Amino acid sequence: MAREYRGVDEDVSVDVTALGRALWRAKRWLVPLVLITAVGTFAAMQAVTPKYRGQAKILIESQGAVYPGIDRNVEGERALLDQEGVASQVQLLNSYDLARRVAKKLELSKRAEFNPGKADQESLLGTALKFIGLSRSGQKASVEERVLEGYFDRLVVYQVEKTRVITVEFSSRDPELAANAANTIVQEYLDLQAAAKRYNTEEAADSLGPEVERVRGDVEKAERAVEEYRASNDLLIGSNNVTLVQQQLADLNTQLATARAQKAEVEAKASQLQSMLEQGALASATEVMNSPLIQRLRERQVALQARIADLSTSLLPSHPDLRALQRQLRDLDGQIVAEGRKILAGLESDVRVAESREVSLLGSLNQLKAQVAQNNDARIRLRELERDAKVKGAQLEALLQRYREQEARVNAAGLPADARLISRASVPHKPYSPRVSAITALVTMAVIVLAIAFILMREFLVGAVLVRGSDRSRETGAVDAEDAGATEMQMDSPEVPVAPLSDVETSPANLWARLMELDVPPKCLVVVSTDDDEMASRAAIALLRAAVSDNTCPILLEVSAEPQFAVTGGEDGEPHRGFVDLLNGEASFSQVIMRDPRSRAHVIAGAGRPLSDQEADAPLFDTVLEALAHTYDHIVVDLGRLTPSVSTAKFLARADHVVLVAGDHSGGPSLDRTRRMLESKTGAGLSVLAPQRRDGAARGERDMAA
Repeated sequence: MAREYRGVDEDVSVDVTALGRALWRAKRWLVPLVLITAVGTFAAMQAVTPKYRGQAKILIESQGAVYPGIDRNVEGERALLDQEGVASQVQLLNSYDLARRVAKKLELSKRAEFNPGKADQESLLGTALKFIGLSRSGQKASVEERVLEGYFDRLVVYQVEKTRVITVEFSSRDPELAANAANTIVQEYLDLQAAAKRYNTEEAADSLGPEVERVRGDVEKAERAVEEYRASNDLLIGSNNVTLVQQQLADLNTQLATARAQKAEVEAKASQLQSMLEQGALASATEVMNSPLIQRLRERQVALQARIADLSTSLLPSHPDLRALQRQLRDLDGQIVAEGRKILAGLESDVRVAESREVSLLGSLNQLKAQVAQNNDARIRLRELERDAKVKGAQLEALLQRYREQEARVNAAGLPADARLISRASVPHKPYSPRVSAITALVTMAVIVLAIAFILMREFLVGAVLVRGSDRSRETGAVDAEDAGATEMQMDSPEVPVAPLSDVETSPANLWARLMELDVPPKCLVVVSTDDDEMASRAAIALLRAAVSDNTCPILLEVSAEPQFAVTGGEDGEPHRGFVDLLNGEASFSQVIMRDPRSRAHVIAGAGRPLSDQEADAPLFDTVLEALAHTYDHIVVDLGRLTPSVSTAKFLARADHVVLVAGDHSGGPSLDRTRRMLESKTGAGLSVLAPQRRDGAARGERDMAA
């Protein structure tokens, strides 16, 4: 038979077990590699010069600075300290002017760490680097430039996220210098800020005095206009600094809002209960659950349901007791619904009461609004005058506050900066670099990951862990009527009587249907014959196609000496690999699995000869069967004629069900003995298949054609 599986579109899956074995085999070189990497990295880190980091923190906040002008209050001053303002302070800490002050105060030019030019010139290595152009001392750079370059290489200034805290970090080989430099940077920054504030204070002193006198006159004039207008228009003030009419209007408005809220709440409860009554879901309604009567009815309902569930395990649904209990349960449901409707009627009554109260309050409110509208123009003019007086008064208060602060600070010895130190840098005892443990762990983990990736890539490239198969085999459709009829086994002679056994089946399709009706349908089905290999092979193929018509995904494993599927004749002219090649590790699943030309089932062809005992004892025997069992719904094994061999014993030991095919010379006693022997040796279920023969030659050839 020609090979026909090459055109089939199949998915590729990964054999996880094979991947695990590949990783386990690589432990001989993987473990030493990991240990050498870890030890080597740890030793290399010991030779790196440690670096220490000093850290100081400052908080940017207002310290009562005095600014000229009258358009800035306290909030306006704090607006200068938003995220953009804090970011500007970070740039100031990174400025060159501040760096020069710190470098001069700490005498960084005398340290080789910041001024390596002199040390390089004095060493042989420095001379060599200068000759080839790799030494900085060979460049025309001043001492200040080299010091500032080293200074900024070791300085890190950043804002703590979502705060106004700025962190200043300085690293050095000397732990004392690292802490001292961080503290000096912060102190110099605060000194610069204080000097800038003193200059601003002196500038404000010349402008605030005349401005205060001018605004004071405006405030007196605006307040006098407010009082004169209030007296002339009879706008009396009650409690809470509002007119009497406005106070009454506010009270009525509050009462109306409360009444509307109560009405809306009652309407919502009534609407919800009405919806639940229509849907029959009263159990989740709050008003229903709070009713004592419904709670008692629910308790009786739960008890009846429990009683019905208890009796249902031993009585039929039509039993009088069950029917009586169910009637009681329905009566309780009706009582619950009736009680829910009473609750709904009460809520609807509350809604009508709330509507009446709302109408009454609304009428009173409209009357009061008409009264308020009569003197609306006068109140508008009064509010305008009050706003003007309030604005000028607030302006005067702000100017007076700043003027008093200016008087106190103009003669002060020092002014605080808009920042304060919240954490001084202490001398670090442990270096921050290199992090020996972390670097060792990261390098070791990277080597492990790369090694595992190499192993997996190698296994994928050779194809040892790729399996083609199962998912795409579950295509829609079924075997048509002609193919289903063709699966019935046909023979050459008239009907031959078989042993008079009560469970003998003559149709493979009927036998498969019987097997699928078992509590646990068989996963592995072994087909053997009492006569010859061809009988078993035809029966196995018929059962395979019956399984496909049952909308399952089966596979046929040919082990008989006379397989029905070709083992040669591929598209490339090379012999097709079969089950033996899979056991010997000479082929993968994708190379041995073909497709049945008459159905959606898959087939692994045999070798054209009996499976030897050595081949049956191959290490991959159990692995192959487990992989097939995991991938396919059913495995149909064609053992051919029953013979004593290791392969027969191993397949029968794994069988969930055995199909014994009765041949031409199967007498009653012989067939019965064979059956009893298989049942006692395997422990699996057994069925006898004795197909009726009719018009076999043509139909048999068509069934096996490919």
